[in-house]
Amino acid sequence: MMPRHPRHFLFGVALVAGLIGALAAAPDATSPVYALAVPPLELVTTEAAFAPFAQRVAADVAGALKRQPPPDPARLKLLLGLRVHLALHFHDDAAALDAAERIRALQTDPAEKAHAGLTTRALVASKHEPRAFEREFTRLLRSLPRDPATRAVLVRAREKLATTTETALLDEVRTNIAPRIAAGEPCTLEIADQLVRIRHRLEGILPLRDALLRSYDSVLSVSK
Repeated sequence: MMPRHPRHFLFGVALVAGLIGALAAAPDATSPVYALAVPPLELVTTEAAFAPFAQRVAADVAGALKRQPPPDPARLKLLLGLRVHLALHFHDDAAALDAAERIRALQTDPAEKAHAGLTTRALVASKHEPRAFEREFTRLLRSLPRDPATRAVLVRAREKLATTTETALLDEVRTNIAPRIAAGEPCTLEIADQLVRIRHRLEGILPLRDALLRSYDSVLSVSK
């Protein structure tokens, strides 16, 4: 039966729907939200700004990884990826290796699993020395199975690396992250993950980019 004041009824329906939509769009109550002291672009390019932010994120990630019941696989992979990048940033090689191994274990595709974590393993084994890193990374790549599936994974990784430049990374911040923060969107763990990943690539991957490309090329040329 329709109420006597249908306009009031429809307003109530719209209000409830709006509240449901707002709740769905809001970050999970258990997910941390970070107040950024500086704009995102400055955060990823300035160690003095990034370090305290990274420490807060690292503490939250450590807590989330200990929580029971454990997170779903997608959330766990995000947390472990953050753990790898932050551990490498703070020179905690043991934690980085542990998290990388856990990510590898989550991979269901055999070729992806074989390739997962090799950069981290080479960084740690080489003690972050560029020439030793290139030798170790090449050795690890050459130890992989020589089959079409593995070759396809290496080709994709090489293509992705080739497009990873300082300009592209900073443009990602300018176009995909900064406008969202400026519009009032909270910096959730998902956005923090993007910021940490970009900082890791700027500081940890770009200095090794040429060495990585040479390693991929040397292995791919043999596996043709």
